[in-house]
Amino acid sequence: RLEVFLLVLFPYVLFRFTGAFRRPARRLANGLIVLTVVLSIWTFALPSIPRSGEGWPPFFTGFVVLFALHWVALSAISAVRLWRAGTGLPTVSRRRIRLMAGGASALALALILAASSSHARNGVELGSQLLATISVATFLVGFSPPKLVRALWRRAEQERVQQAVLQLLTFAESQEEVAGRVLEPAAAIVGARALAIRNAEGRVVAAWNVPNGDRRALEEQEEPPRLWEDAEVLDIDFPGGRLVVWTSPYAPFFGAAALSLLQTLGALTGLALDRVRLYQAEHSARLALEGRLGEEAWLAGMNPDLPDD
Repeated sequence: RLEVFLLVLFPYVLFRFTGAFRRPARRLANGLIVLTVVLSIWTFALPSIPRSGEGWPPFFTGFVVLFALHWVALSAISAVRLWRAGTGLPTVSRRRIRLMAGGASALALALILAASSSHARNGVELGSQLLATISVATFLVGFSPPKLVRALWRRAEQERVQQAVLQLLTFAESQEEVAGRVLEPAAAIVGARALAIRNAEGRVVAAWNVPNGDRRALEEQEEPPRLWEDAEVLDIDFPGGRLVVWTSPYAPFFGAAALSLLQTLGALTGLALDRVRLYQAEHSARLALEGRLGEEAWLAGMNPDLPDD
C-alpha cells in the first residue's frame, strides 16, 4: 500500500514542481488536490490488492480507473507545461526540461499499457516495463545530467561567449558600441526575454526588448522594473557596470552553468566599458590640449612680441 501511495503522490509532486515556477490556475490546482487526497484515502481503504492473474473486484477496478485518470491527467499537464517552458531557453536548460517532459509522458503511457495488460503476462506488459525503465532514466538525466552530457550540450553557448569576447577585444569609440556587440550573445546564453547593460554611472548604454519607459525607469531607480508578471529578473553587478536580464522563471534552476557564463561575459564587458571610458577621457584631454596649443600658437602669431611660456 505504501508503494501504491507513493505512485499516487508522484504525478502530484511533479505538478507542484512545475507550479513552483509558474503558478497554475486556482481552480485547477484545487481540483487536483482534492483528487489526490481522495485517491490517497482510497489507497489505504482498499480491503486487499489482487495478485497478478487474479480477477479484479469492482472496488479495485474503480480504484484503478481513478488512479489511471489521476496519473495521466497530472502527467499530461506537467509534460505540456515543461515542454512549453523550454521554448526560448538555452540548449542545456531546454533539453533538460524537455527530457523531463518526455519522461513524464512516457511514464503515463507505460502505466496505461500496464493497466491494460494486468491480467496476463504478454508482450504489452513487457513493453510497458521497458518503457517505464527508459522513461525513468530519461527523467533522471533531465533532472541531473552527467557532466559529459552537460559539456556536449553547452558547446553552443560556449561558442557564443567566445565570439562575444572577440568582439569585446576589438576597438570601439563609445560604450554604446561595445555594449551593443554583446547584447545578442548575452541574451542567447540564458534565453533572455529582455536585457540591458548599465555603465558605472548607472546610464543604460545598450538595451534589447526593453520599452523606452522602462529604460528610463531603470536609469532613475536602483531596483529593475518587472517587465512581465512571471519574469525572473537577474541583476548582475560587475566592475564598471551592471547587467540586467529578464528571463524565464525556469532559467535560474535549470541554467546555472549558463548564468555562470553570463557572469563571465559581464565581467569582460565591464573591462571593455572601462577601457572605452579611459579612451574617451584621454581623447578629450588630447583634443583640449591640442586646442589650447593651437590657440596659443594663434595668439603668438597675432602678437609676435609676447614672451614664450
